[in-house]
Amino acid sequence: MKKVLPFITVMFLLVTSIPAYGDGFLMKQSVVEKYAENCSIKVLTPYFEGFEGADNINRLIRNNVMDSVGEANAMAKSLKKYNDENVAMGGEPLGNGAVVSLDTNYYLSRSGDILSTQLSTYYYSGGAHPISWINAITANTKTGEVYSFDSLFSENSDYKAYVTDKIIENINKDPSPYFEGYAEEIKSRNGNFNFYIDGNRLVVYFGLYEISPYAAGMSFFA
Repeated sequence: MKKVLPFITVMFLLVTSIPAYGDGFLMKQSVVEKYAENCSIKVLTPYFEGFEGADNINRLIRNNVMDSVGEANAMAKSLKKYNDENVAMGGEPLGNGAVVSLDTNYYLSRSGDILSTQLSTYYYSGGAHPISWINAITANTKTGEVYSFDSLFSENSDYKAYVTDKIIENINKDPSPYFEGYAEEIKSRNGNFNFYIDGNRLVVYFGLYEISPYAAGMSFFA
């Protein structure tokens, strides 16, 4: 996907957090907005300074925003073209079905040197219902390391089986909201889970339709 932000107003607001632990940790807020005839975009994300790895985290967040905004712009353009052609041929306009909405906000959790950033996105481009997802980035502010799930555990630990079994055990208490093959799907991840840190809790999460129907929402296990 071509990462272009046409006609987007980008503002870096000087909304600064209080430095934590006296270590120079600094956060500002980036706002990306676009309001057009058939496209509504508002993306709020953090922008970090003052610690090792801040630039890398900012780059990952920026790439995520560029991807989602680029997709929303492309979809809005495609829907407008389809709508205009349909009307020109005597068809009914799509109305609200031609409007694309993208709304992203964030939540931060910091415990010592561990910073976990969750980008929560709502997206609608017509159809029966909107979709939502979370992109999480967890990093060490002292070393700059961005963690993958397996890097959270010691090499000799059997964390894959342990976490997998715990999630399945939790679902087994009330499997009714989940797809019939949830256990096989979870096992197929082979320990490659989406996650974030919330205080002293490790949270594993699954997106819409991954292990349960849309009505059940995203699934979280701590």
